[in-house]
Amino acid sequence: EDIPGFVEYHELNMDEALHPVSHFNTFNDFFSRRLKPDARPIHRPADAACAVLPADARTLVFSSVAQSQELWIKGENFALET
Repeated sequence: EDIPGFVEYHELNMDEALHPVSHFNTFNDFFSRRLKPDARPIHRPADAACAVLPADARTLVFSSVAQSQELWIKGENFALET
């Protein structure tokens, strides 16, 4: 399986991982990998306006509710004709 290629393509920071890429035999193992204890600290634990995203993901923010209700697939806006 091409886990090293996946890591490179998505520019994942493997310095945070407890084990090197070669440790993972399957994508299931890789996606549930453990991180080093200090990998993703909570920046301001007392600030309710601060969010911590513990997953490898891209955050998408919309400037309006109407914009958020559009159909987005992999970063592209699509329209469905009825």
